[in-house]
Amino acid sequence: EGEGGLSEWWVVATYLAAAVLAGATAWALWATRHTKLRHLYLVMAVAFFLGAMEEISWGQRLFGWGTPAILRDVNVQGETTLHNLSSADTAVFILFFWGSVMALAGGALRAIWHHGGRVTSADFFLPTLVMAPALLMILVWRIGEPWAAVNLPRLVMEAFGFGPQGSEIPEVLLGLCLCIYTYTNLVRATALAKSTGT
Repeated sequence: EGEGGLSEWWVVATYLAAAVLAGATAWALWATRHTKLRHLYLVMAVAFFLGAMEEISWGQRLFGWGTPAILRDVNVQGETTLHNLSSADTAVFILFFWGSVMALAGGALRAIWHHGGRVTSADFFLPTLVMAPALLMILVWRIGEPWAAVNLPRLVMEAFGFGPQGSEIPEVLLGLCLCIYTYTNLVRATALAKSTGT
């Protein structure tokens, strides 16, 4: 689970896979009337690619080049990354936590709409509840110190010696979620493109 370990390379691979899948979804939506969704998926593809590059320090870990002086003093790990700046640590925590909450809420809303027979283009944005277990585990890992005493799943895991073993776990789960999310949306976009004759 450490830096440069298997979990980090999993994150890089899943972020890159999600970038490719999001780009393919944008391509599949190209000839449909969903122009806003197409642009959204292009933005997602770029964001996922940037996330993957941040994980490998933009090649620094692969090629061993030094950290620019401007980043060396303010970067927690002394690397060429922006997400490890001391000022960004809290923002990353908040992003993981609230991103998981919003994804769970969106998945629940989507399930309620589908139960009522309502299917809209929001299906290309809202996640499915298939990701709920992984999203819940991200919350368990990232719930924060003030809630540690009442974080029941984490307390049970720690009682059996299975407590959190590093900060990479939420990123591993996020990579899994992104791959599921982008793949299912690519399948939908491909079906939509075929049904509209493109």
